[in-house]
Amino acid sequence: MFKRTLIALTIAMHPMEAVLAKHLAEGVNLVIPVGDLTDNSSTKEWAQWRSIAERYQADGMEFLPVMGNHETSHAHTVEWIENMRHYIPQDAVHMPTAEWLNYYIIRENTLVIGLAYYNLPIAFGWIKEVITDNEGKFDHVVIASHDGLVGAKYGQTREQIVQGTKGDN
Repeated sequence: MFKRTLIALTIAMHPMEAVLAKHLAEGVNLVIPVGDLTDNSSTKEWAQWRSIAERYQADGMEFLPVMGNHETSHAHTVEWIENMRHYIPQDAVHMPTAEWLNYYIIRENTLVIGLAYYNLPIAFGWIKEVITDNEGKFDHVVIASHDGLVGAKYGQTREQIVQGTKGDN
């Protein structure tokens, strides 16, 4: 008699594996996971995500993860930092008061800024400072976020930066 073992998958492990394998075969060396890496930000889900990412990291692939809305509660943020600090590069420069959530790196001639879910409105001033302070060190800027930066599904991120949102100081 055969005994079946069921493994409950709570993250999209098979698609993640397929995408990373293709990227590795094509020579991709930097990947930006743009949030919702887990469904409920549980320890089990993080272990599943890391079980795949660690293999590719060992092959030289660098990850620049950004937090999605599934990782944003206080308890989830603790799990995020515990698990993602191993992927966020050591030379990353973190936004004050948002360490491990908003950060930037420069690779070759590209400035890459990672922003946590819905952080563009609060990080806009910091982004301008980063660009000014690093002038001449890059030719390209990539801003990675779980949100669409203009005309976002959940509502006008660009407009909130310019006009503010109700209740903002």
